[in-house]
Amino acid sequence: LVDSISFITLATSEESLIGGITKLRFKDSRIYILDKYKSNCLFVFDIHGRFLFKIDQSGKGPGEFVEASGFCITENKEIVINDHSGKKILLYNSEGKFLREMHTDFYPSDIASLGEGLLALTNYDPSQRLIIMGRDGKVIRREFEEEPGLGYTYTNELITGIGKVYFREYFEDTIFQIDGDKINKKYLIDFQEKKMLKSYYMSIPKTIRNGVSDRYIPDGFRFGSHNLVETQDYLSFYFWETPRRMNRHWCLYDKKSGQTTYMNVNMDFDDLFGEIDLPSIIAVKNHQFCFPLDSYKLLGNVDKTLKNFADNKPGTLEQVKLISEGLSDNSNPILVVFSVQVN
Repeated sequence: LVDSISFITLATSEESLIGGITKLRFKDSRIYILDKYKSNCLFVFDIHGRFLFKIDQSGKGPGEFVEASGFCITENKEIVINDHSGKKILLYNSEGKFLREMHTDFYPSDIASLGEGLLALTNYDPSQRLIIMGRDGKVIRREFEEEPGLGYTYTNELITGIGKVYFREYFEDTIFQIDGDKINKKYLIDFQEKKMLKSYYMSIPKTIRNGVSDRYIPDGFRFGSHNLVETQDYLSFYFWETPRRMNRHWCLYDKKSGQTTYMNVNMDFDDLFGEIDLPSIIAVKNHQFCFPLDSYKLLGNVDKTLKNFADNKPGTLEQVKLISEGLSDNSNPILVVFSVQVN
């Protein structure tokens, strides 16, 4: 299944130290990494992992953000950060200099550039899940609205694909393509009889609904696909299957044949990556998938890390050992970049 593999070592310094990776994107020979929960800032590295700068402007004043929950890069290379708690959008030039901000009447949870001056944003409020607006702050379209009080509060997902932007609701297996101000159905990840129906979810007592407790859901339901990324040939995403505790799956969807390949993260990944506890694949680099690997996990398993794969790909284990010589437990994560080929 895994066809090739390489690594990017991110430079580590006091200024560039990442607490955790919330969102990662490769764009224009740069690596953009959002750390939402610990440092609340956006780090920018070059394609080789050298640190360039960071946008670190926490606060409630002009040009500052309370909670950087998403970002995108526009067609003219502006950096756009959405402030969920502060209900505003902030724009910076390509070197991180603040330009201006726009206030919103909703809580933006994610953002993507549609080109031609348009932005797509998701909203944590179920009454209006997808908003399309201009970079002048004017709302052009609101979609996927529900009756107030009946919605659920899971975050919906925007996916930046190969020159395209997609939208997917948490419990739905339909993926929509956003083209300017037009929204069309593009892919169906068909869970068939195993699909978690929104109506079934709504029947769960509201007091525990957001927890989606295993106690209220029979075994075998699939729901909550997330971290969807696109290469030239595949869509990759994760989903849960109840009982949720040990049933997180990785799915590869072949765009040409429509074939899906499922793997249980807790079991099947050992056959691909040795004894690494594989985190979510969250980015694409030149049609290859990418995931971050914490340095302490690599150091704790140098002799076992990627061993199964390295047995068939000479030199891979030597790469890991070479990388590990310059690491400590406090180093920035390693980016693992790999391609796949489904037979």
